[in-house]
Amino acid sequence: MKRFFLFFAGAAISLSVASCGETKDNSGDSTGVEEVTDVADTNTDKTEIADWTGVYFAEEEAGPGMGGEPRYYEYNITVVKTDAGYTADFDIDGYQTMSRVNCTATDEGGKLVLKFASYDEDNMGDDSQTPGEIVATLNANADGSFSINDGYSDLKYVKK
Repeated sequence: MKRFFLFFAGAAISLSVASCGETKDNSGDSTGVEEVTDVADTNTDKTEIADWTGVYFAEEEAGPGMGGEPRYYEYNITVVKTDAGYTADFDIDGYQTMSRVNCTATDEGGKLVLKFASYDEDNMGDDSQTPGEIVATLNANADGSFSINDGYSDLKYVKK
């Protein structure tokens, strides 16, 4: 939680899975090289989705604020189907955070890959992403929930 909070306080939305991954220790291997697996490919509990259109929501407690009042981060991914495919608005609001990212979205069977398109005019988060960069991957889970592979969180999203 602390790592996640610091991540968003410093860079509201650097959710790129392009540089995040899980490592596998190959110390017994003669090469001694670590193997890196792309986080976007680690979802083994996939469920096919016919239509991704909708709003996906998650909330995370950010710890106590002044006077002990709880603080939260809210994550909303709004997916719209167009003639050209899907688009998605990825919004994050909460303590010292207001991030607005516009994405293209590609259905890859059980997961929706969100790629950076632009920042919304009221974005107050990080502005270092480039067009086409993977922002996150939304996965459909067998239990009906959704999750994101971003290398930082294990939040369960619900479709509103």
